[in-house]
Amino acid sequence: MRNLEHSQQRLAQLDVSIEVFHASLEQAIADVRGCTDFDAPMMRGIMFWSRTNRYMAEGLDPQGWKRTSRDNIADDPPDGESRDHGDQRLWGCGEPT
Repeated sequence: MRNLEHSQQRLAQLDVSIEVFHASLEQAIADVRGCTDFDAPMMRGIMFWSRTNRYMAEGLDPQGWKRTSRDNIADDPPDGESRDHGDQRLWGCGEPT
């Protein structure tokens, strides 16, 4: 339960709603379910990572977050308001900020 509370607090610090986060995961899982044994062995993992990032970026775009193609992740909003990403970018991808 403590991990859940920590996760919820961290999402709040990042100004990411639980609804956007869950919807992104649910959509990515649905996409992965379309994979078959004829897909490359690592396809499920790559698709889950990529689609989660895609759906998260699509969900955060209306809130002013911008997209960067370098790591396929959402980045700080254009209003100049700084968000605390900790040591790494939003999803732990890319170089430390």
